[in-house]
Amino acid sequence: MRPSLELPRGRTVLDVADTARVAIDSFLAIDPNDKAALSQWLIGPYRRAVAFAPKRVFSSSRGGGSVTQLALASVVADAQTLLRRALEGASQPGAEALLELVPRVVDVIPVHDTHGGHGFAPQDVAHAKLASRVLVLLLADYLTRPDEYVGDTPRPPIERRPSTKMLALG
Repeated sequence: MRPSLELPRGRTVLDVADTARVAIDSFLAIDPNDKAALSQWLIGPYRRAVAFAPKRVFSSSRGGGSVTQLALASVVADAQTLLRRALEGASQPGAEALLELVPRVVDVIPVHDTHGGHGFAPQDVAHAKLASRVLVLLLADYLTRPDEYVGDTPRPPIERRPSTKMLALG
């Protein structure tokens, strides 16, 4: 197991999970036909969510296959469908429904903060498929705070949560 990465002073594991959740929610709001919105998501919420972990240049779980030309709208819509199924699976007791959708190699790394918090950060991997990128965001958030996913109450969006500064002090 790799050692836990210490977050910069003033940043908490909940900050990491919050940025992943914002990226998840904003990805689900993208119109699959809007290329500009996907670009803005990649350089905005996605980049902020993966900024806590070092980028991996290579992953043995990717590559080796042939590349198929697919319409971007189809790729985005398929990734959104997969993410919605994973969110539904995450809300079930046990993790079986979620685990069925998870790639063989999960690109999250353990992190900790100066307040003693432990969690996971999503890691950006070069040449990763869009569906893998969004699942990694969900897994980092889910593994950091699974209680917010399981149960009858849907996970709260970030806007309804107390600020992370308040959470870090509490």
